Amino acid sequence: MIRLIVRTAVLLVANAIGLIVAASVLDGMNLDVAGFIIAVAVFTLALALLQPFIASQLRRRGSAALGGVALIATLAALIITTILTDGLSIRGAGTW
Repeated sequence: MIRLIVRTAVLLVANAIGLIVAASVLDGMNLDVAGFIIAVAVFTLALALLQPFIASQLRRRGSAALGGVALIATLAALIITTILTDGLSIRGAGTW
């Protein structure tokens, strides 16, 4: 139980840092201070749920895209986060 809590906390902090860095580097990505916590929580939850699901689906089909599971899951989690929250907005194909 302790290991799960520590792992979740590390994942939340890492995702928060990643989103902050991405928003500071990319012109088309904005983080709203008021919705930041919710955006990080939604992104982390979506990523944690999607990554094993996508991996199992690709493994079952014997897909060559299995190596890109993290990228596919991250893109899907970003899409879900921008749709469900006001804390994160991404504009432009280059930013995506």
